[in-house]
Amino acid sequence: MKVQVICIEGRWKDNNQSFERRCLVMPKGASDSMRDEILKEFEYTQFFYIFDEDERILGEHLDFVVDFKNPISEYEMGDVQ
Repeated sequence: MKVQVICIEGRWKDNNQSFERRCLVMPKGASDSMRDEILKEFEYTQFFYIFDEDERILGEHLDFVVDFKNPISEYEMGDVQ
């Protein structure tokens, strides 16, 4: 199972201001305990949003719109220590 760190570029829906943030993409099928472990290893406060692997990233979300995504790095679950 792979964990991916990405950078997204988007804008806030309420004021159309642009932003750039780091996000995490969790592997499909990861249990709650696996997700917690990954988040602890990555010091989860550094991520703006956590996507699931099968979740749409580009496009409209509740409070923001994602225009671009760029992969930063990818880790195998066992490597995240």
